[in-house]
Amino acid sequence: MKFSQIRRITQATVLSLAIGLGMTACSEDYTIDFLYVTTSRSSTGNISAYKVDNQSGSLTQIVDSPFSSGGRDPVAIVLSPNNQALYVLNSLDSTIVEFLIGTDGKIYMTNTYNLGPTAKGGTYPTAAVIDAANKYLVVTFSYQINVPVATPPTLPGPGGIAVFPINSDNSLGTVVANGTLPYFPVSANPVSIGISPNPNNCPTSGGTVSASCPINGGNYVPSIYVVEDTTTTGLVLTYSLSLSTGQLTAVASTAAGVVPYAIAEDPTGRFVYITDQSANQLIGYIVQANGSLNAMVNGPFSTGLYPEGITADPRGKYIYVTNYNASTLNGYAIDQATGTPSGVFSNGTTATGTGPTCVTIEPSQGIYLYTSNFVDNSVSGLQLDPHTGALVNIQNTPFSAAGGPTCAVTVSAGSHAYQALQP
Repeated sequence: MKFSQIRRITQATVLSLAIGLGMTACSEDYTIDFLYVTTSRSSTGNISAYKVDNQSGSLTQIVDSPFSSGGRDPVAIVLSPNNQALYVLNSLDSTIVEFLIGTDGKIYMTNTYNLGPTAKGGTYPTAAVIDAANKYLVVTFSYQINVPVATPPTLPGPGGIAVFPINSDNSLGTVVANGTLPYFPVSANPVSIGISPNPNNCPTSGGTVSASCPINGGNYVPSIYVVEDTTTTGLVLTYSLSLSTGQLTAVASTAAGVVPYAIAEDPTGRFVYITDQSANQLIGYIVQANGSLNAMVNGPFSTGLYPEGITADPRGKYIYVTNYNASTLNGYAIDQATGTPSGVFSNGTTATGTGPTCVTIEPSQGIYLYTSNFVDNSVSGLQLDPHTGALVNIQNTPFSAAGGPTCAVTVSAGSHAYQALQP
């Protein structure tokens, strides 16, 4: 479902007027980033939006926040690499909602895309990623269209993967077909998805590697990692993503614990980490040249109770894991040679709000970390030491959020899709 033409014209007029008059965003000397938190505990989902103070990491709610997520039960939110758009997955409506970001941090709902039976082939989206070149949005979902779904759903799967081209205006194009299917099928329930630039994975022609590889503007082949929960064991499926066609090519399948949940990649593309909720562990992998994963020989590694969210800091030195049942955060230092994670402060554990889900680190300085806390409707803010990885509470933490925070993403302030008008 598209927004009306009138709304598009109005937005375009406001943007043109702002630029024509030389207007810029109100001076925000202490704002370096924005934080967006999806929340699910209402008849329709919401997005709590905040400004980040660059001197303290403290959060201030943006005017008009929370914003509607455009659907029920938003479970994931992903930022476009061009820093202009957010895409929110609404599980109960099986929709993807596109928002454009204003320079003042406000967000503008622009398009809604139906993932379900009449369009793209699946229901109950779970996770999404975008490649670094901003060409494709890749979405996992729990059920294929030809599989009856109980109400409420019981055992998920078989699910699938939908690949959407991203247009220059951040809208999504027609989903990439896999032969006769409008999706790429998987046999079980895909719960999470990751992506790595994998500069070692270059296309070949006649046995010769493309001269434009690796990633520095060249024709590299990103690796896509889909985490599956089969109800008896976990798997991580590796695919190559063609940036010219959007086609996914299966590469490998690797064991992933008992009940895997979330995935993160270090920024260099050498290591991948997956949380295992049932076994209370973190599984580490070494990325091979073709993108396939080999488990680290000294893993898996202990976490707190029921680990969920995971992220790597922008420097690739640390990873952080939320423990939902323990209401804590584990921090680990990454051995730069082997990828092995080890605790970075005291016993490696810091308290958060109740029921932490996602964890995100702001990109501008890479020192402020935030967790979305589902049970107590809050956001915890922590400052990390870039030399040791240790965490301390941010001023005024925790911060209130709308009901049932499910996930979070941080966005650099600066050039965005809409120019804010002076008040």
